[in-house]
Amino acid sequence: MVGGLGCGCGCECLDVRGYFFHCKREHMQQHKILILLLVGGLLTGCEKFLDERPDKTATVPVTVQDAQALLDNVTIVNSNWMWATHLYSDDVQVSSSAYAAVTNEAARQNYVWGDAADNAAQWMACYRRVYQANTVLAMIDRMPVADTAQMAVRDVRGQALFLRALSYYRLAQLFAVPYQTGMADNGFGLPLVLTEDIGAGYVRSSIASTYEQMVKDVTAAVWLLPERARFLTRASKPAAWALLARVALQMGDMVLAAKASAAGLEMQGSLLDYATLNASATVPFQRFNTEVLYHSTMSAGISNNVSRVDTGLYKLYAADDLRKGLYWQRQPDGLYNFKGNYDGQVSGVYFDGLTTGELYLIRAESALALGDRAGALGALNQLLEKRWKRSSWVPLDIQDPGQLAERIRLERRLELAYRGLRWPDIRRYWQTGVWKEGLRRQLDNNEYVLKPDSKRVTALLPMVVVAMGGVVQNER
Repeated sequence: MVGGLGCGCGCECLDVRGYFFHCKREHMQQHKILILLLVGGLLTGCEKFLDERPDKTATVPVTVQDAQALLDNVTIVNSNWMWATHLYSDDVQVSSSAYAAVTNEAARQNYVWGDAADNAAQWMACYRRVYQANTVLAMIDRMPVADTAQMAVRDVRGQALFLRALSYYRLAQLFAVPYQTGMADNGFGLPLVLTEDIGAGYVRSSIASTYEQMVKDVTAAVWLLPERARFLTRASKPAAWALLARVALQMGDMVLAAKASAAGLEMQGSLLDYATLNASATVPFQRFNTEVLYHSTMSAGISNNVSRVDTGLYKLYAADDLRKGLYWQRQPDGLYNFKGNYDGQVSGVYFDGLTTGELYLIRAESALALGDRAGALGALNQLLEKRWKRSSWVPLDIQDPGQLAERIRLERRLELAYRGLRWPDIRRYWQTGVWKEGLRRQLDNNEYVLKPDSKRVTALLPMVVVAMGGVVQNER
């Protein structure tokens, strides 16, 4: 154990939530690097993490195995991703009595879109991943030129760029203003830290620059990564295409979204046939199933034992939609909680990685936006055929583009519930005007409302970050 976290490599001598896939040699590399980071102060408190610059005099391992070991720390890289966006969304509802019993004040505040939410831990965790990626990239840059051409080195560089892009994407959905085509230079984005010195140039960029950096990083990663990763906790070429498609969708760049989703599906388009799964099982889905392109998880924020799926969402599932029985479990109070977890467990940890199912939906939405109704229907039907009872399945043939767009939005709602993707969709729909309803919470006699034009669609930055200076707070 290191700093109470465990080494995080996931090998046989240490079980990190059941991840058993790295060898003991990599485990020794992990110990060496984590000890180095402890000496450098990275694993200390939040203020030190942001305020102290790494010790440049420390001896840093420079082999590709060392770099891979940093990226194979599943505790840091693949676990505990941002959960506030899940609580911001209308996927989840919490009763007044259950809310009163929640002891995590940040979770309580995020559920009602409160400005008092202290999201410092989530901010720090994402920037820790950024630092992890930057450290790897710097290690590779210090290698002899001949070594950097090796496939293993190219792979590791691609993984680091993917991780940095994914970190910035997830941070942007909570802390940066929504992307708006043609006005993206006007809004605040994120501090873009692109070196291993996390204190260097720590100022906010524009939202345009933030997304441009994501696109730049993940585009480079696409050409560096292998078509198949050794483990699904590592990035691959299809995973990078999927991330690029997700980023492009958020930007409204449908040409790029269509290109990326098509390229990803060409390499890996497998879908689970939900008709072969057991809806009565407590855990219907296996971890690392055939649809998973990249595996990561987020906390529930508020335990799945006390939270429930929004009743409006549950009612949207048709009787013959197999997701209705596979995703949701009836509870004694007559409401439902979530069991459709691609992490293969029912707990307070939800899968929030990248899947082929999401890619089919991006392919459908982008194709329709570009005038390809047949392509949109084809992608949508490929997905729904694997989600519907076989005896009643009839391919969709929606002629009206507006109705088809509405159906695609509905299927995103049904397919991607509890994966941290609903809140980005809500902000995107509000920004484009295709959805105009606000969000409401009722707790005892208190009603909380979030309107589409509210400044609170972007969370306040953690006070510890603003107190450092050079970082402008979000507007209120």
